[in-house]
Formats: sequence, C-alpha cells, structure tokens
Amino acid sequence: MGGSPPKILYVPCMRGADSGGIDQAVGGLLRAHPRLVLAVSGGVDSMVLLDAVARLRTPGQAVVVATVDHGTGGPATEAAALAASVASHHGLRISTERLSVEKGSEAAWREARWGFLRAVAHREQARIVTAHTRDDQVETVVMRAMRGASARGLAGLYAEGPVLRPLMERTREDILAYARSRKVPFVDDPTNESRSFLRNRLRLDLLPAVRRVSPSFDEDMLAVARRAAALRREVDAVAASLVVGGVDGATVELDAMQMAELGDAGLRLVWPSVAMMLGVALDRRGVDRLARLSGDGGVGGRVQVTGGFEAIRGRTTLLLR
Repeated sequence: MGGSPPKILYVPCMRGADSGGIDQAVGGLLRAHPRLVLAVSGGVDSMVLLDAVARLRTPGQAVVVATVDHGTGGPATEAAALAASVASHHGLRISTERLSVEKGSEAAWREARWGFLRAVAHREQARIVTAHTRDDQVETVVMRAMRGASARGLAGLYAEGPVLRPLMERTREDILAYARSRKVPFVDDPTNESRSFLRNRLRLDLLPAVRRVSPSFDEDMLAVARRAAALRREVDAVAASLVVGGVDGATVELDAMQMAELGDAGLRLVWPSVAMMLGVALDRRGVDRLARLSGDGGVGGRVQVTGGFEAIRGRTTLLLR
C-alpha cells in the first residue's frame, strides 16, 4: 500500500476563515479536563485539534499526543512523524507506536490503535480525545444502519463513554476553514481515496448521491442517532437498577425476578447494556441466549457468551462473569 509518496499539505489561505467554533469547543474541553491524551493521526482533523489545544492550553494542563504508525507504507509513517514533530514544537509530550497487524483490515487496525490509546490513557490517568466531526458521525450511523444495528448501535459517536470528542458539532468544512486560517500542516494519506474501505465508498460515492436526492439526509440521520442515544441512556439506567451487590470489573449480579418481568423485548434491550458494564460487546446470538436464560431458564441454567464470559441463573439472582 506504499506506492504513492506522502504529501505534507497546507490548505490555501482564504479570507474570512473563522476558527471561533473550534476555539470555543476546545476551550470548553480544556476547562473541564486537566489531563488529556490527544489521538493525532497526522490528518487534517486531528492536526487542527492538536493546533487548537496547543494554542489554548494553560501551563498547568497535562497533555500527551499519542500517534500511531499503522505500518502501511510511507504516508502512514510520514503522518506519524509530522504529528510527533508538531507536538514537540509546541512542547507537548509524545507517545508513539508502530503497529504490526497481520491482517490489514479496518477492524484490525482500529482494535490495535484503540488498545494503544487506552494503554497511554491508563498510564497518564487521562481522558482520550479524538477529532471526530459531524461528518464522521453521519458516516458511522449510516454504516451501522446498513449492518442492521440495534438502537444501541445507531447512537454511534453520540453514545456516552470515556472518549471526549470536542469537534462533534463541527463539519469538515469548519475543519478546513481553521486549517486555512492557521496554515495547519497535515498529511494526505492516499488510502483515504481507496474504495477498498466501506467508509471511503460512503464518503466518496453513496452519500453525495443520496444528498442530491435528499438534502436533509444528514440531519435525518443525526436525529435518529440522537433518539437512539437517548434510548441508550434510558436502558443503561434500567440496567443499573437491576444490579445487586455492585460490579467488580469481572462479575455483575442481577435481580433475576426483576429481569424476568421485563419480557423478551425488554431483556434483549437490557442485556447489551449489562454486558457493557464488564466491557463485553454481545453479538446477536449471545443476546438470544441470555434473553432465554433470564426469561424462562430454570435455576442452575447457564450459557456461554463472547469473550469467555458465562451467565448463571440462581434462585434469586443472575450472575454474569
């Protein structure tokens, strides 16, 4: 994948570029969180985030720039080097890693990258910050809808979690306007134009065609995601109310009688939320098994689910461990 040479780009300056929206978002982030790990890829979105944080932070804030070389060729290496160089120029600490992923799939790279970011955040006792934008959210929700995601999945990047995304209400045009006004350098990775990846096919082909027919499509998808995120919060609250004895990171104990009262549809909504308390993402088969166990399974019944976890039904409790 390395054939094309990397290009370090500066977006041509245009009059009237307004960085106020990004400044406001990043300023709010910095006021609320004193310890941050910035996920910086070297692309325009994350380099804009890096520039804004470096410019607006106060001396007392602990900021680490975490960047990954995916090992896919020159552009990836150049992007990581640019991120590290700019971070160093601003006096920020840097943490880098070169991935070696046997299967170069989107999922494998994503899993390895997030493993690295989580390790850095744990070491620094800090929150991970990404440069995801409004456009990223639209693409994520559409991809999940295409894959038959539940309401939980359709929340996309609006789902509550440990990752901070200050640019979520900004568009790619906002990012480019900031890059123009600040002359932010970035690497244009040729893989962003490769239609081998589903997200690129959506971005380059499908979404432009849909928007021509339905100009409100993006807003419609974001409205779906907001409703899904609200439902997800409500389901998480119900799941928390079913816990007895707390959650210790490897085990969660639930009130079996209250679970049974939810009925099959309710159980299928609640179980993914319960499993996420232990960091377990259930597949459809796991949800089916757990719904049957908690709905009408007898005392002593047990099922195996993904990640080496099992659920056991007791007389009054359900144990996921």
